[in-house]
Amino acid sequence: WELIVVEDASQGKTEGIVKKFAADHPQHRVVYLRNEKNSGPSHSRNVAFQQARGEFVALLDADDRWFATHLAASVQQLRESAADLVYSTVVLVEDGTEQLLGLWGPETWERDEFPHALFMRNSITPSATVLRRSVIADVGLWATNLRLCEDLDYWLRCLSLGKKFGYVRGLHCLY
Repeated sequence: WELIVVEDASQGKTEGIVKKFAADHPQHRVVYLRNEKNSGPSHSRNVAFQQARGEFVALLDADDRWFATHLAASVQQLRESAADLVYSTVVLVEDGTEQLLGLWGPETWERDEFPHALFMRNSITPSATVLRRSVIADVGLWATNLRLCEDLDYWLRCLSLGKKFGYVRGLHCLY
């Protein structure tokens, strides 16, 4: 595996944490990059995408967390299906208090009506998504001119190029 961290111009301890993690895992590729100015999630994802070498790419925003099951369940779904991208439902928690707010993901009818249901509600959370790196090569990078709905724009571009989505059952991410 490889880990690519793109810090979006924030000031904090991230660089030191990543460097220590890299030292603790010398057998893996760990890359730390920092945007000089705040450029938003699309730009930061694009920077990481351009560095990625692995077969699969998983997204994780700074305010989200994965359960230990996330990567294994997602990669298994990708390997066992014809899907190009997979995603799961997330547990919504309040920032700072950790108060449970609910779940966010597709209802049964939305999975049955996919992809048309995306036009009613985008139920795909980037941090709960794992995709084949070939998707990035085919679809391109995220639109940096959008500050909202940049994820929906990317999913729709994937669909327009015939990319197949898969749903991973269970809860594997905190959002």
